[in-house]
Amino acid sequence: MSKGEEHEIAFMQAFVEKHRQERYLELRVENRKKWLDRLNHMLTNELRSDFIVSEEMAQRMLAEQDVTHAWLFADASDADMAESPLDAALQEINRASFGIVGSFIPGRLACFRPEAPSGSILLYRQ
Repeated sequence: MSKGEEHEIAFMQAFVEKHRQERYLELRVENRKKWLDRLNHMLTNELRSDFIVSEEMAQRMLAEQDVTHAWLFADASDADMAESPLDAALQEINRASFGIVGSFIPGRLACFRPEAPSGSILLYRQ
């Protein structure tokens, strides 16, 4: 399993509602385009809200954990399954027109942004 796959699976297992995880994990393998399309609209309603945190909390965790890179999963983007330096990853997330996830610490710290004009959702799990 690649590091990108590890990040993607950990994101699904940590932050997607339990009753939807199996479906997401299946889509990831069977129909990646459909999984990525869910980033645009559906995932917003299927995230575990108990892990949504403020930007300040996410910034603090990035600094404390000395995060330097992120893995990106993105619909309609060359950034899909790409590892990127932290600053470049944050820029990619902020300018994305379609759904995108930045995974900073597998299963612990991530940023999700649905299709524009929506803002980012920051997720942290201890």
